[in-house]
Amino acid sequence: MVWVNGKTFLQGAKKSDNFAMPREKPAHEVRVDGFFIDATEVTNKQFKQFIDATKYCSCNKSAKALHTTFTEDLKTYQLDPKYKDIIKEVMTYTYDNITKEVRTRKKSIKKTITELNKKIESIEERYALGEVDNTIYKKFKEKYETQKDKLQSKIENPTLSSSNLELAIDKALTLSESLEKIWVDGDLKQRQKLQHLVFPSGLGYDKSNDQVRTPKVNAIFGSIPILSKEISNIKKGEPIPVNQFSGLVTSAGFKPATF
Repeated sequence: MVWVNGKTFLQGAKKSDNFAMPREKPAHEVRVDGFFIDATEVTNKQFKQFIDATKYCSCNKSAKALHTTFTEDLKTYQLDPKYKDIIKEVMTYTYDNITKEVRTRKKSIKKTITELNKKIESIEERYALGEVDNTIYKKFKEKYETQKDKLQSKIENPTLSSSNLELAIDKALTLSESLEKIWVDGDLKQRQKLQHLVFPSGLGYDKSNDQVRTPKVNAIFGSIPILSKEISNIKKGEPIPVNQFSGLVTSAGFKPATF
């Protein structure tokens, strides 16, 4: 499907138009909101062939009903404020350990890149002094530069510092306390941003089971119901095993909130 932007247009006829019906006057501005439309025209015959071949469920679902269904599903990832501090501690502990490993790996890669730069300088110097011929020079320079480029590509993705990571998690958790309100009260752009943030791979509707589905949930939001359930089972006064709970959090799909 493709998105068609909304637009304002002039509808009706001018007062001077003697051929227009009275109900068509006066001309006035009408606003049409943006909408999705299929990019490819499909005939009734083609659609019937599709239904017969796939056993497609032809039941209709109103936009209002889908809105309600999605709102209910969104509540699953909404954070109970009383669990915010401990969930933040678990997530910060988990992601900080993950990024520590990444930072250590980057440090090692940068060291190797420095060594390769020295080798490139050395072969260039030897070539300039006539100690190696052109064939040897090209062979080793290309080899070192290829190795360097491969390593460089591994460290191009930015890694959040501990302080920025904590801020990102705090922002996401604060947002998660108001998911339903943001969805219900938000305009189209806010809803699209919220969907993309929580469900980065998009959403689909399973008509046969009347369910909103997605192949991937942002790890921060996806961890909230899991951690909340585990924390609720801990008796009052008992210590909370942060390091054990961290195993319930995955880095897959982690994306700091930018709402």
